[in-house]
Amino acid sequence: MDGDCDDNNVLVNPGAIEVCNGIDDDCQRRNDDGLVFLNYYVDADGDGFGAGLATSSCNPIVGSVLVDGDCDDNAPLVNPSATEVCNSIDDDCDGLIDEGVLLTFYADVDGDGFGDASSTTQACSAPIGYVSDNTDCNDNNAAVNPSATEVCNGIDDDCNGLIDDGLAFLNYYVDADGDGSVLVLSDLPSCPPPPAPFWGGGVGATTPPPPAPAQDNTEPEPGGRAKRRRGWSFFLI
Repeated sequence: MDGDCDDNNVLVNPGAIEVCNGIDDDCQRRNDDGLVFLNYYVDADGDGFGAGLATSSCNPIVGSVLVDGDCDDNAPLVNPSATEVCNSIDDDCDGLIDEGVLLTFYADVDGDGFGDASSTTQACSAPIGYVSDNTDCNDNNAAVNPSATEVCNGIDDDCNGLIDDGLAFLNYYVDADGDGSVLVLSDLPSCPPPPAPFWGGGVGATTPPPPAPAQDNTEPEPGGRAKRRRGWSFFLI
């Protein structure tokens, strides 16, 4: 029988079965015809995902895989099946960096360890000047923050939304002439004593004490003239 296309190879003839070997086994004038060819991609880091141009082959290729899409074939932890972690790289090869894993930090201008909720940045770790807390109600005053002790100063020291809360307030009354007696009442609740001319009542006091006895507030001056002493007093009920 004629038709042998390679008479030096007993495995090559018109009756042979075509196998994947890069030659025309069955003398049909086509190499590896009728076989299934697949695309293989070089997998340099051995993570199961390849990169670069495909090589079509009917046999597996050593060091290559059938799945492409590796965005860094020198890093086995970076591939389409990886979990994105906060590290400033695209771990899962979706074209995004640190998506869904960034943390929010808040500016801490006064350095008290408490941040301003209105001034934020996102990062994997706190940048200089930022903290994870966002409860500071005055980030320009290091003495004002949720851990501060409320003191009597007319501001919200501990950031609980209340001013001078938990402190003892007294009622103070105008003592315009400083003699310790009150002619016209003028209530002024306050936790520190106000400046003169006021006298104070106890907590919850609503009426002033009786007028103080008249006192001689004069003292001699050179030449025999008398000088009036001025002063102011606080009376606690």
